[in-house]
Amino acid sequence: MAAPTSIGVDNGGTWIRMVGLNSKGRCVWTFKKRSPTVDKLPHFLKKHLHRFKDQLNGLAVGSRGVWKPSKRRTVKRALHGVAKNIVVMSDVEAAWMAAFGKNKEGIVVISGTGSIAYGQKKDGTIARAGGFGPEKGDEGSGYWIGKEWLQRTGRVKDLRKSVRNIASIAPKVLARAKRKDPIALGIIREAQDELATLVGNLAHRLRIKRVSVSCTGSVFADSWFQSGFFRALNPLDMTRRSVKTDAAMALARSIIGHGAG
Repeated sequence: MAAPTSIGVDNGGTWIRMVGLNSKGRCVWTFKKRSPTVDKLPHFLKKHLHRFKDQLNGLAVGSRGVWKPSKRRTVKRALHGVAKNIVVMSDVEAAWMAAFGKNKEGIVVISGTGSIAYGQKKDGTIARAGGFGPEKGDEGSGYWIGKEWLQRTGRVKDLRKSVRNIASIAPKVLARAKRKDPIALGIIREAQDELATLVGNLAHRLRIKRVSVSCTGSVFADSWFQSGFFRALNPLDMTRRSVKTDAAMALARSIIGHGAG
């Protein structure tokens, strides 16, 4: 196997995915594992990318928990030496880039373990909604769906489980909702409405008249859930945009030929 010269990293709430490309932009390596915490991310990457030492030209990392510039700088400094050129951004910015590319306008909404929406205008103006974590919201996310199920079915003791474990309940709730279980269906409809509200709030704040919307994340991987979300968006003047590529691939492509920074 030829060693990659650029690698894109998508570190989400449950999984970390990496894609390695050669100098011609061809995928030569992929990797997927349970995601590390942000504090452990540099060590995790150094461990798993050590095999490519002195061969990596670019490393682009998109991760949860690095929205603040100071946190990105901390992660970037800790990764010094892994690649010649290193870029660190939030996972939602990486998802936006995967959906819209450069110099475009639109909103991406993520529903995986957590939830967040991120919008950008052609003039570079940006805004976000949600993404405050399980203790403060994350409405419409896998965690929120699982938490609501446990609360509404009287399984309060199970709320002590980890965020990941609670989020893992979401597919079962979705399956029940498709079978018209009233509790599950109510939760899923509320989740779709909450995510649509995030998009509506961003569109208003950014003053985007015709909204191009993309969605991604493990919850949105269910086509039935995704269709219900777009129905909830009907009052908005919006266009539905499919994700061009996954975030890890988009990041890997973005760093090819990237200058130092």
